[in-house]
Amino acid sequence: MKHRHKHHRKHKNTRKQKQQEPKLLPTLPSFRFPKRILGFIAIIICSVGLIWWAQTWDIPHDDNSGIADTVGGNSATTVPAEYNPTTLATGSLRLVAIPDHVVQGEPVVFVLAGTTTDRAVNAALSSTNPVTIGYITLPTTDQSIATTSRASFSFARYGKQPIAIYGVGINQKTGTSSMTVVLAGHEIITPFYITHRYRPSEPLPVPDQIGGNSSANQARVASILDIENAEIAALPQGRTAANWQHAFGLPLTNTIVITDPYGFNRETGEISIPHKGIDFKAASGTPVYAINDGLVMTAKNYTVYGGTVIVNHGLGVQSLYMHLSHITATAGTMVKRGQLIGYSGETGYAVGPHLHLSIKVNGVSIDPKAFFNIFKILGY
Repeated sequence: MKHRHKHHRKHKNTRKQKQQEPKLLPTLPSFRFPKRILGFIAIIICSVGLIWWAQTWDIPHDDNSGIADTVGGNSATTVPAEYNPTTLATGSLRLVAIPDHVVQGEPVVFVLAGTTTDRAVNAALSSTNPVTIGYITLPTTDQSIATTSRASFSFARYGKQPIAIYGVGINQKTGTSSMTVVLAGHEIITPFYITHRYRPSEPLPVPDQIGGNSSANQARVASILDIENAEIAALPQGRTAANWQHAFGLPLTNTIVITDPYGFNRETGEISIPHKGIDFKAASGTPVYAINDGLVMTAKNYTVYGGTVIVNHGLGVQSLYMHLSHITATAGTMVKRGQLIGYSGETGYAVGPHLHLSIKVNGVSIDPKAFFNIFKILGY
């Protein structure tokens, strides 16, 4: 009984101690902003952030309708070029080079941004054949010489923006170049930079179907190639009006595999022939389609190039489909993007079935892969 009473007292004292513990200080009452005020503050913060972003981002904010802000191939940058704004008529005019660093053998697209309401640009582009309003200044072959070479260009609308396309030659001198646009007495200049292309070599014997790989036949093939190139170079280039309104597509519908890239040298004995196109894997008889709307300039068989179709897309762009086994296109007719023009093969100077595609810009053969990348076609 004593033990139980003692335990009872201890339990009672414990409860008393708990009752005598000092109370914590009362917490301050919480303050809550009304939801409407919080929403208003969030809108102000977001608006300030968007204004800051627009003022610090260099890419023009107008819709370029298909002009990519990234390019593939050997390009050294993925950011559009700096621009020099000029005020003309109703607003600010900006000239942008995409990309601003370009490897030998790749294209550059120049965009007149912010010009959808500019009277000077609209007047220049109002005719079917727009006037020449720009020129390229290139590095000279000797950097110690102050003079430069020039090439004139026309702009045409692609989507909402006037564009001009320039093809950098595979042997073009590296260094700083610029595009100058002349409108209403004003000049807008934007620089771009040509960098070196790595060009490996590989042997490619002359196949038996065009005479075999003897030294004498190698010289004969080289002579024939010069004649064929001269004939193709003499075709009208369509430097002004663009025949297309949509992005460029691919010439094949099957899985795209590039077996031979652009730019390497093919050694035929003592003769070196640059590969100015890309080869797609394609079995003989694979359907080949036009990459965009255009006028068929040539549909014939050549000794070296084999079965060939050449389509003029306007604005200086031509597509060339070679080594075809059969041609369905007809010279002098218009074709639409995705229209059948022939079937792949191994005619001419070819050692196996494939499709060779070349793209020329103002007569200069450029890397088709880089061209497609600019127009957001190839994703690799």
